[in-house]
Amino acid sequence: MHEMRAEHGPVRSGDDRPVDYWHVVASGADVALCGLEIHRDSAVQPVRDDGEPAAERYCETCLAEFRRKVVPVNPAAPAAS
Repeated sequence: MHEMRAEHGPVRSGDDRPVDYWHVVASGADVALCGLEIHRDSAVQPVRDDGEPAAERYCETCLAEFRRKVVPVNPAAPAAS
């Protein structure tokens, strides 16, 4: 399982933690698929089943790696007799 975890920007007044980008992280991991360390206390949202981002600002590298991992591999067509 994977989830999208926020890369938060600097804290603003009122403890507002804006999201700079969303990254794809394996559940329970601390490192996004792009290699960036993302803390477990960051905001979280699910990754859509179709591999499309659930957020507007997302890490292209993470999504490309996620799609590469989950795209089914089709077996080679049998040779013609």
